[in-house]
Amino acid sequence: MDGWVDACTGYGNTLDRESAFDFTYAYLRSTSYYSVAPGNPSGFRPNETDFSKYTFTHLTGAYTNAKCLSRQGKKVGKIVIAANLPEAKALLFNKTADVLFSPRSRIPGLVSLPEEVHCARTGVSIMVKRGSSLPGWWNPAFRSYVESGQFARFCRDSRIKYRYAIDCLADDVILGFS
Repeated sequence: MDGWVDACTGYGNTLDRESAFDFTYAYLRSTSYYSVAPGNPSGFRPNETDFSKYTFTHLTGAYTNAKCLSRQGKKVGKIVIAANLPEAKALLFNKTADVLFSPRSRIPGLVSLPEEVHCARTGVSIMVKRGSSLPGWWNPAFRSYVESGQFARFCRDSRIKYRYAIDCLADDVILGFS
């Protein structure tokens, strides 16, 4: 953020980030996935606990990182950090990496495995500078929006309007934050 912006929307509220930033209430589920090159050349199996024989890649700054995998009880080996998605895909195709760990359930040209991983503490939120006043007015306003039923209606209508299932948190989950 470094003076450039006041807030970043769509950021996972993780243990790693909580030490440096504040967050609003979450509004979307945060789910991460493993993706591999077609045919899964390395034979990666997400149910293993020892990942040390695989080389992982993730996007720079992403919460889908070694710390998240460790919190899932996974033993992690080598990790290559990619600057962007095309670079991460290239690492898989040239066999520099075996697995891409990301918050994307579908990536063209790759096979995304169905196993879900949860790295975020609460879900997707607005990340703000520590001490920002934004959560102080956003959270009560958002709570009112949820309590009125408008958030659930927005999520339902968005699925129809955009033909895409937006992974909104359930009202009772949001109302459980405080």
